[in-house]
Amino acid sequence: MEKTIKNTPKERQKLIRCHVTNGEGKASYRVIELEHFSLWKYLVTNKHGLTVSDPHLCLWISEEEYQENINIYSRAGEINQVNRISVELFDGMYGFTNTIQRFVPDGDTEEVVDIISSHVPQQYPPTYHNIFSTTMPVKLAWLRVEP
Repeated sequence: MEKTIKNTPKERQKLIRCHVTNGEGKASYRVIELEHFSLWKYLVTNKHGLTVSDPHLCLWISEEEYQENINIYSRAGEINQVNRISVELFDGMYGFTNTIQRFVPDGDTEEVVDIISSHVPQQYPPTYHNIFSTTMPVKLAWLRVEP
């Protein structure tokens, strides 16, 4: 019996899920790439006066991978849908495209896309930028790490 090895690239991203509270006490949660979390936390705390608390390590995976490994991921704790928003900006001066990604809870995607769109500098005409969110369903598994 011949065994077939499935060699498809996995879309995974390590994220930090944390609670954010503004000066008026309004709380929400954010999902930030692990590599950017410390810098992001410093920025929102010192520039915007937000309080960041309760950080947890998470893994962003595709729905397909979740279903393939449901026995493992179903034990991971709380599972929520989070979308990836990609922003591509073409720099005509240097001739390259810069891609930025943000991860947001499913219910916040449209609002965040609108906010990001409003921040695109006027120097980028519509033909020089593209903002889109991931259309495939994804799961975010909270991997709770206790101190």
